[in-house]
Amino acid sequence: EKIYTKYKQHPLVSILAMNVPLPADPPNRAFEMILKRGYTFPVVKLNTLPLLDSLSIESYPTTILIIGPEVVFKGNIERGLRRLEEELKVRQK
Repeated sequence: EKIYTKYKQHPLVSILAMNVPLPADPPNRAFEMILKRGYTFPVVKLNTLPLLDSLSIESYPTTILIIGPEVVFKGNIERGLRRLEEELKVRQK
């Protein structure tokens, strides 16, 4: 939420969460939790896994930084934030 709030107006940055419900999850469980906790970032529900399979996601949560058509980072949020800030510095020069 902090990162979304910081960058939501930045013209080069879009942040969203992707939810892949587990078979045992009640319908809309993730969305209810997000609203209950007061988060405001957008969330997309994926009903199929081809996108995640193509990105080789092996653990949750995973942060993915995509610039243009290229995935330039995949890992934890702290390292992803550092990489995002580095990329923005390069692109704003």
